[in-house]
Amino acid sequence: MPTKNVLVFIDWFAPAVKAGGPVRSIINITQLLSTKIEFYIVCGDRDLGDAEAYPNIVLNAWISTPNAQVMYLSKAQRTAQNYQRLLRQIAPDSVYINGLFSFQFSILPLWVAQQLQCKKIIIAPRGMLGNGALELKALKKKLFLVAFNTLGKYTNVHWHATANQEKLEIQKRIVSPKHITVIANITTAPTVVNVVHKHSNELRLLFISRISIKKNLAQAIAIVQQLIKQHIAVTLDIYGPIEDVAHWQELQKSITAATHITYKGILQPHQFNSTFNTYHALLFPTMHENYGHVIAEALSYGLPVVLSDQTPWRNLAEKKAGFDIALNNNNEFLNCITQLYAMNNIEFNQWQQGAQQLYATAINNEKLKKEYLQLFN
Repeated sequence: MPTKNVLVFIDWFAPAVKAGGPVRSIINITQLLSTKIEFYIVCGDRDLGDAEAYPNIVLNAWISTPNAQVMYLSKAQRTAQNYQRLLRQIAPDSVYINGLFSFQFSILPLWVAQQLQCKKIIIAPRGMLGNGALELKALKKKLFLVAFNTLGKYTNVHWHATANQEKLEIQKRIVSPKHITVIANITTAPTVVNVVHKHSNELRLLFISRISIKKNLAQAIAIVQQLIKQHIAVTLDIYGPIEDVAHWQELQKSITAATHITYKGILQPHQFNSTFNTYHALLFPTMHENYGHVIAEALSYGLPVVLSDQTPWRNLAEKKAGFDIALNNNNEFLNCITQLYAMNNIEFNQWQQGAQQLYATAINNEKLKKEYLQLFN
């Protein structure tokens, strides 16, 4: 039986699919720890960018799910008074806040939890303190951090970093953080892996992420277009929700005219097996990831990953698991993809095995379970 209560605040939770990694992070945490911890999840009533609430979900009431009690709040119920009521009702051993800049699900819960002197307040920045993330709406975020640091709102907060790089980001942006715990995100292993056969001079590339400037699909498209001009006949399929409509409209001009680049829409969780098992490699020149669920997922399916150097997944080439490349070094992206493109099946299979081995080494869910239990104690 669970012995601890944890109250989680997050903007989006299942069935949300557009908000990416943070949703999967909380789903996986609750799946792993639900026999030890009673999770109460407070979240919004609609997916990222949606105008309407989820159909057929009761709002503003606790809903029992296999791994957590979940409350989907209407906009009118995202108030300090309601949060006070919930915190008093649950009396959580830990309050776990995901993100920094959301007023309704980060800032307001923090203020209320501190007013009520909750036992332990944990903030998971979810990559929001990285350089790439802070460059978007930079002035607003800078002023916010200055204000909260000056007011001492982070003085006794516990921080959850998902990689050593994120720990450094917290130390850089937060004044004298007292408690930082580094625990990797949890990724569930695939149920079916069909290692893809590959001929020389072919490469099917996958890009999967929210369509936003930070995820840097523009550079991925430009790289593939340069390869095509050099008669390197790769293909690129794009999956993900359109978060930044104006940015997407600009990208469409390049995609529409290209027969080798295709937008495939939003990938649902139940489609992962059938989708990942049809590609050779992941192309993801992101501006910043504190973890990158899609990277771990690609590796688990045996896909070498071609990444920027702005993720915690580093020194990939020596493991034959992919490449991590300086963000502005387009020539190196071209060279590395060309290298994969030229490989025959025997050569490429070593990289598929390298990808799976890196995943198996990096993801130890029994160890992670102990670490998360300690975090919430």
